[in-house]
Amino acid sequence: MPSPRVSAAELQREEERQEALFNSSRRGQQQQQQQQQQKGAAAAAFSPPPMPPLRLPTNCNKRADSIEGCISKLLQCEALAAAEVQQLCRKLSEVLVREPNCLAVETPVTVAGDIHGQFYDLLELFRVVFVLRGNHESRSITEVYGFYDECMRKFAAAAAACVYKSFMEVFDLLPLAAAVDNEYFCAHGGLSREITSIDQLQTINRQQEPPSEGGMSELLCEGFAPSSRGAGLLWGKEVTERFLHLNNLKCVCRAHQLVADGYQ
Repeated sequence: MPSPRVSAAELQREEERQEALFNSSRRGQQQQQQQQQQKGAAAAAFSPPPMPPLRLPTNCNKRADSIEGCISKLLQCEALAAAEVQQLCRKLSEVLVREPNCLAVETPVTVAGDIHGQFYDLLELFRVVFVLRGNHESRSITEVYGFYDECMRKFAAAAAACVYKSFMEVFDLLPLAAAVDNEYFCAHGGLSREITSIDQLQTINRQQEPPSEGGMSELLCEGFAPSSRGAGLLWGKEVTERFLHLNNLKCVCRAHQLVADGYQ
């Protein structure tokens, strides 16, 4: 049976239709590529900036390989093995056990409380740190607010219990306060009814789980008149001025509560 004859006009229309389909498909591919590039650019904009290498003090050169190896992993957001976490905790404990209850810190220094940001935020803000204990560095809080559960999720059962125990032993050694240039008193919660001087603060036993009440608990939580947060006490101008006068200080710096502008 002979093929139907197609006119030149019909051939022209078919070629135009095919070309239109091709161009439409090509535009779709280009738009998809542009969207992917835009997504990639957006992701790059939110990716953490490259951080300069952290350097250890020169007196740590015998331990540099193992410590810097762990630091390198953390900078690449790689998880540490349970043994590595425990090793770091042991080495940190060796430093903390020699620290006083109230650190003597010299300016220039930035005082920051409740660093609840991303890991890279922590690296960007600080290079040398003086770490103080807060109310979250305790067994009672970590078991409720997720830290205990995170340890259990990230490590095998037997190892997880050991890792959690190592962290708690470090927390028990953290200093409770700092005096900057002997003028600015820093503590996570604030002041205490029982502890009225820095000399007295230096004598208490901090190497323990914070008790539910008393001077140590108040330093980590708040200070004077029942608190709406349940733990600690509220304190005001009169109490602050008396503490500053007795200790020849200018200011009390505390954290523990959110303020709208970041500080006040």
